[in-house]
Parts: sequence; structure tokens; C-alpha cells
Amino acid sequence: MTASHPQQLLTQKIATTALAYYRQLESLPPTALELATWFDALAAPTRLQMHTLGLQACLRLPVFKRYVLEKRGYSMPAYMALHLAPDELVQWVDNSESGL
Repeated sequence: MTASHPQQLLTQKIATTALAYYRQLESLPPTALELATWFDALAAPTRLQMHTLGLQACLRLPVFKRYVLEKRGYSMPAYMALHLAPDELVQWVDNSESGL
């Protein structure tokens, strides 16, 4: 077994932390109103795409989960800042801004 590359470990920690943020919804399921409000706020082409995906797929999307959590006061940047070291947080912000 080979040692993992430090960048690989950093990426894995960031992904694990983000997943833990999204998992908060497991005990706080989204409501029909939250789904409808999110859906109504989407641009028409995106709304059509989400309609095509279907309700169950939309409920699993990180963008929808983050919308619900943020509306409920669970800030992803604050969560990440609490669970990542400063250099890890910088990497997460850089990746988020670049669309990764």
C-alpha cells in the first residue's frame, strides 16, 4: 500500500466535511414548501431540467440541500470554517470559487 499524496488527503478531508454538512438534512428533511420555493426561484431552463430529473433526484442534489440548510440558518461557510484548518478552508474556498 502506498502513502497518499498530501493534496489527495486534503481533497478527501474537504469532501468528507462537505458531505457531513449536507448530511445534517437526514434528521431535518426538507418540506414541500422549501422544495416549491427553491423550484420557483430557479431560472426557467434550470427549472425545466429539474422537472425532468424528478422530485426524488432534486431532493438529493447538493445545491437543493444547501439551499434548505442555508434558509434554516445552517451556513456552509461557517460549518466548513468550524471543521477545517485554515489552510484547508482556503483550499475549499478556492475550489468553490473555481466551480470545482
